[in-house]
Formats: sequence, C-alpha cells, structure tokens
Amino acid sequence: MKQNYPLVSIIIPAKNEQINIARCLGSIKKLNYPPKKLEVLVVDGMSKDKTAQIAKGFGAKVISNPKQIVASARNLGFRQAKGSIIAFTDADCTFHKQWLARALRYFRDPKIAACGGPNLTPQEESNFGRAVAFVFAQPAFSAGSNYGRYFKKVKEVNHIPGCNAIYRQRVLQKAMPVNEKLLTGEDVILNKKIVDLGYKILYTPDTIVYHYRRPTPRRLFWQFYRFAIGRLQIGKIDKRFLNPSHLVIGLSLPIL
Repeated sequence: MKQNYPLVSIIIPAKNEQINIARCLGSIKKLNYPPKKLEVLVVDGMSKDKTAQIAKGFGAKVISNPKQIVASARNLGFRQAKGSIIAFTDADCTFHKQWLARALRYFRDPKIAACGGPNLTPQEESNFGRAVAFVFAQPAFSAGSNYGRYFKKVKEVNHIPGCNAIYRQRVLQKAMPVNEKLLTGEDVILNKKIVDLGYKILYTPDTIVYHYRRPTPRRLFWQFYRFAIGRLQIGKIDKRFLNPSHLVIGLSLPIL
C-alpha cells in the first residue's frame, strides 16, 4: 500500500519561529508515512532569527514571503507544491504519528475535498498555554468556530482551522489563491469557496495535531486583535460571516 500513497505537500507559514520550527519539523519526521512521499515547504516571512536556517537543516524547502502574512504564505506554498494532497499547518504544531495516514481514508469519497481534526493541547504545554486552550475549548468563546474544540464523531462542516487542514490539490486549484488583503481568516473564505463548488469538508476527530498556544498575555492579545480585524475584513466581503461575538471576544477577552 505504501507504493500507492500519494505525495503530500505540507505547507507551513513561519515568521521568527526558531523556538518552534525544529519541534514541528522533527514531529513530521516521525510521521507514519513514507518519507519519499512527503514534501515540506516552510514559507518564511522574512524572519530575523534562525527559522529559515533550521528549516533547511531539516531538509525543508524554504520559500521567501515578503508580504509576511499567512494568506500570502499559503499562496506561495501552494504554487510550488507538487503533491496531490496539500496539508496546511502552523509552525507551533506537532503531529500524531497517524495524522496523514488516517486522513487519507476520508478521501475515498470523491466529493470530500478536505478534512481536518482537533488541535489539542500538548502534555508539556505551560500553565498559561493550558489556560488559553481551556478558553478556546468553551462554546461560549468559540463563536461558532471549531478551533480549539474536540468532537468525538466525524461530521460535515463548513470550516476547518488552518493549522490542521488537508485538501485535495485539484480542488484547491479551483479555489485558490486566497485573498491576500485579509489579515486573518483567509481560510474561512477558502473553505466557503470549496463548499460553494459542491464539495464536502469533514471534521475528522482522529486526524490530530498538537498546538502550542501563545505563551504570554501580550502575544495572546495580538492574536485575538488580529483575529477581530480579520473578521471585520471578512464581514465586508460577506456579511454572513460578521458575527458580533467575534468582535466582542476578539477585542475584549485579551484585555479581561
């Protein structure tokens, strides 16, 4: 069966991630997936630290991202990716060994365009990081998003978080590029395009990544602030995505 495994391109946006990138790429090396069937692309947002150097040391292809935002990173990575399966994730993630092997099972149905599962808290996460993860997991603070939440069953959804999102390349060809005017939330619009094309997106609880949260209140504040601004931008594109709770949570929760 390993001879039939498709080539998977893993695309990782990164900027000043020297603390995380080695852990992320080391985890990819441990995946239960044929190494010759993996392509890792680190799209570097002009890092001032050793992110690019470390990535090259792990054998990843490093692509320069002058715009320094996630949207442009996804577009740049996708343009150079060779795989028939495209996996988007983040530099502060690690992976269950069966992450990709399990995901492939869901693509037997040709109408399935993408799947993605939970981003769980690593055991060695800091106390602050665990507190952040707890907040993300609460329905009252998720504002309808699947981010940070865990569901026990496979279900059809309209959106999967960009840190754990695995797509058919041929479907992304129809939906990419993502909007580079968006500070955040480009994955929301991407997934909407895919659903509008008549494809299905699945939440799959057994395709697991482990996501380290922002380690300080300051960095958490800026994450939520960027999230709120991104939602405002999305709302200008489609008012159905402008939920007042996104703004309340995005702007007030970090201050609280």
